[in-house]
Amino acid sequence: MNLSPAVLSFARQHRGLVDLPTWTAAGHSRSSFQRSVQSGQLQPVMRGVAALPGTVLRPVHEVAAAVLLLGPDVLVSHRTSAWRWGAEIEPRPPVELISARADRRTRLPGIVLHHPDDRLSLRPRARGGLPLTAPVRTLLDVGASDPGAVVPTLEALVRNGLTTVPAILAALERRRRRGRPGTRSLERAIEELGGVVTDSELENVMRRLFRRTRIDGWTFHELVDGYEVDFCFPGHRVVVEVDGWLFHAARRDRWEYYLERDAHLQASGWLIAHYSWRMLIRRPDRCADLLRATLRQRPAFSRKIRPTDVSNVPRERDQDSGGGPRETRRRVGTPASSAAARSTSATSDQSPLPSGSAS
Repeated sequence: MNLSPAVLSFARQHRGLVDLPTWTAAGHSRSSFQRSVQSGQLQPVMRGVAALPGTVLRPVHEVAAAVLLLGPDVLVSHRTSAWRWGAEIEPRPPVELISARADRRTRLPGIVLHHPDDRLSLRPRARGGLPLTAPVRTLLDVGASDPGAVVPTLEALVRNGLTTVPAILAALERRRRRGRPGTRSLERAIEELGGVVTDSELENVMRRLFRRTRIDGWTFHELVDGYEVDFCFPGHRVVVEVDGWLFHAARRDRWEYYLERDAHLQASGWLIAHYSWRMLIRRPDRCADLLRATLRQRPAFSRKIRPTDVSNVPRERDQDSGGGPRETRRRVGTPASSAAARSTSATSDQSPLPSGSAS
């Protein structure tokens, strides 16, 4: 099949695809396009769009074909955009698009063209040669049309550094007052992943769990060897951390800081037990059972904690909480009976990061 240089150049820029307008503009007839498709010389993708011989067709070709069909004023949106941004969801028809023109109407097989009332953030973001809706806009659109896909989309966007939790919260605040569909689904996803869990909420949830399961001997937000921890069982030298995935995924330096903190405390003889916020909310009894088993394996100190093991250390209120007066947190040291632990504790001049939410 003899193809003009214009068709070949266009196909190279569009994943091996050519549409009917480009075909006819290059001097080929409409009937030759149809004959080439029917004879198998061109591979049909969508009505009016075909792939050149040798092109290995994948789901992304249907998305590219839909954009070619509807022109430059459309954006890949909703679940299709989430998939192209890297969300671990299966690509499935139809291809979802948003038109930047409010008066645009069309019906084509395999394509859904949305006309939302919310016209904010409709500037295209290029990814893989395709115009996508912005990450935060994609989250809201997915929340409105497919709530079950919000969590994997949120995880992918934050993990890949495509957006941040503050940016998402700001977008929610702007749109919540307008009753924008999708905001509640996105809020639930953030809560599920522990993105905005306050200290008071974390303490209340754990306090209720400990009271119900009769687990005692714990303290909240202690300074252990200079590091602030979520919960501490000094009598067993056990630290309990409740980790919100979004909190750690949002900043690499924060993630590395907590790894270093855990290594330091373990070297000082403390055991660090991590539970996710999602597990704490969905399976609290499982968390309690595991914690009890951990405490049973860590017998209490042979002596009571002495006053020298615990000292009052002034601590500035976290910047994320809006500043305010200084707080006083108890500092729990390693037992005096362990010389190695005392020498490690002497180096506790670390400056803890603000904990902000469930860390």
